[in-house]
Amino acid sequence: MLGAVDWRLLPRLLLLLPRLFLLLAGLLLDSLRCLLPPLQGLLTRLLLLLTQSLFLLLSGLSASLHFLLMLLAGLLCLLTHLLGLLTTFFYLLLSLLLTLLGRLTFVLLTLLSLLHHLLLALLSLL
Repeated sequence: MLGAVDWRLLPRLLLLLPRLFLLLAGLLLDSLRCLLPPLQGLLTRLLLLLTQSLFLLLSGLSASLHFLLMLLAGLLCLLTHLLGLLTTFFYLLLSLLLTLLGRLTFVLLTLLSLLHHLLLALLSLL
């Protein structure tokens, strides 16, 4: 068949791609070495400088990321402490309000009981 593709060969072709890439890179380096001998030292220095700068860039990014993560962790700790303080404040405020409401209810019930007994005393006099 003209348009048929044998897909069983695809894994083998994928395994050959890295070897093909290395072969082409080696051929390119060999041709550069043969064609440009004076520039070989310069290319080596440029490659070394590029790898050093890439390493410094990655280490700087790593340090910056570490600093940002530590800052985020500190902010999260601060937020949890503030939330703890806020919940404690609201708990104390609620307990104070409930205590005052309980005492007010007790005073009102005492006054109603006193009024009830006073009315009973007045009714007994009639």
